[in-house]
Amino acid sequence: DDVLLGRCRGQILARVRSVCVSGTSASCVLVDRDGSGATRPARMYNYDITKSGEGDDAAAGRVARLMDRHVPPNHTARAATSSLSKLLLWNEERSVLDEDGNVREVLCHQSDYVSMCLMNEGLDPEKKTPAATTSDWHNCLKLGYDVRERRYPDWMSELLGAAVGPRGEDGAPSGDAPADPMSVLPARVVSPGEPFGVLSNAVATRHGMSSNVVLVGGTTDSNAAFLAAAGARPEYGT
Repeated sequence: DDVLLGRCRGQILARVRSVCVSGTSASCVLVDRDGSGATRPARMYNYDITKSGEGDDAAAGRVARLMDRHVPPNHTARAATSSLSKLLLWNEERSVLDEDGNVREVLCHQSDYVSMCLMNEGLDPEKKTPAATTSDWHNCLKLGYDVRERRYPDWMSELLGAAVGPRGEDGAPSGDAPADPMSVLPARVVSPGEPFGVLSNAVATRHGMSSNVVLVGGTTDSNAAFLAAAGARPEYGT
């Protein structure tokens, strides 16, 4: 928050009443469920699981087969750069489960992560604040979220049940899936602009902001650019 808010002039911050965080679509990271911060390096919007150069072609191949079995044809989540592809590859490289078979890591888009830090005064391993991730319709499109039905579709539950479960030495699923494989996803998905939390008192005090500043559902960069364009109207191009 010091980097982001420190660039703004104090008189502007004092007038802020809500914060909406915009992030590049499909830029994401995994965080620990106990709130101790990011567990692996972030993967940006253009990270392609088939061309990552990290040397695990077998893992990318397993992700492709899972996609073919479970994800509908032509769905945006099938892209090699999608949030879902990155999540599945992370799990193939190292399980998101703990030794007891429970989900220990949660997916955050970059805007989700920044919002969570603003609400919780950062993610502190000493505080062990559970990571309750809230995302938005725009960021979750490439994860597989169904905006029309406003829920994760059934095929995602089937996919994650198959992908996240215990593995044998050959990498194939073995044993039962975890009790709730969907808990690796953002727990709540709201519409862009929908209030879902408030700014941490510590962050507000440090930057001279109101303690009543509301965090609202985020969006992606292209949508934010359109909304920020002055004079936007029907037949107006950006």
